[in-house]
Amino acid sequence: MPTERRLLSGPKALLTAALQFGLAALAAALAALVDHATGTDVDVLALYFVPIIFAGWRLSRAGAIVVALLTTLAWLGVRYSNGWRPVNPLLWWVNFATQGTGFVVLAVLVSVFVDALRRERMLRRTDLLTGLKTRWVRLEEGAAALALCRRHARPIALAYIDLDNFKQVNDSQGHARGDELLRDCGRVIQASVRAGDLAARLGGDEFAVLLPEADAVNAAVLMERLRQQLEASAHLSALGVTASIGVVVDAAAGYTLDELLRQADAQMYAVKRDSKNRVSIQLLPPR
Repeated sequence: MPTERRLLSGPKALLTAALQFGLAALAAALAALVDHATGTDVDVLALYFVPIIFAGWRLSRAGAIVVALLTTLAWLGVRYSNGWRPVNPLLWWVNFATQGTGFVVLAVLVSVFVDALRRERMLRRTDLLTGLKTRWVRLEEGAAALALCRRHARPIALAYIDLDNFKQVNDSQGHARGDELLRDCGRVIQASVRAGDLAARLGGDEFAVLLPEADAVNAAVLMERLRQQLEASAHLSALGVTASIGVVVDAAAGYTLDELLRQADAQMYAVKRDSKNRVSIQLLPPR
């Protein structure tokens, strides 16, 4: 899922970019009008920062640089309209270069800052080891999915997955091998869930899958298929690593996400105490 504004494409994205560029150009024109109206007695240079900062925040880096250069031309145009006539015409180019450099540097700095902010946000939302969502974003997006099911009185299921025998492998063969197993597990989970499901790594060797609009039958089929695919994974099976999966189904989405998570966790531990490598389904009583 692309998070960088540079990766957006398509007619809607192009229209949005064009509108944002137009807003930045309009802001530059307004700053020039104010500058012209106040004359040379009032310094309103900071007003020109507004379109540049907006462009650096919302547009691509190239687009922000173009806005910075257009803003420089607007600034020079006001100097001319207010009667500035340098003796040496070369001073026009000197002023354009010096002021333009400052405006371009501002645009680039804002763009770099925004890119860093978006990358940091992406890291918070994605578990780098497995590629799955993190618990934080799963809870955020899960709350929205739960609210939608509740509004339409549709079922929702939550599966809690814990890898069997993972700790022994991690302790005996090292964390690098354990990380490899977690990556394999993440790939299997991603390939097994439906498009609308929310899969996340909760931490360690524990994972969760939220299944909107899945009743007990659908949830059982989906999670049993996932268990079998984990069992069939070459790396996992070679080391005797399987999965215990506890699933709870809320027929009318009346429980909170935390309650579903606790119930599914308890269901998973029941599987652990019993035989491991199994899926256990519990249909929750209606609220």
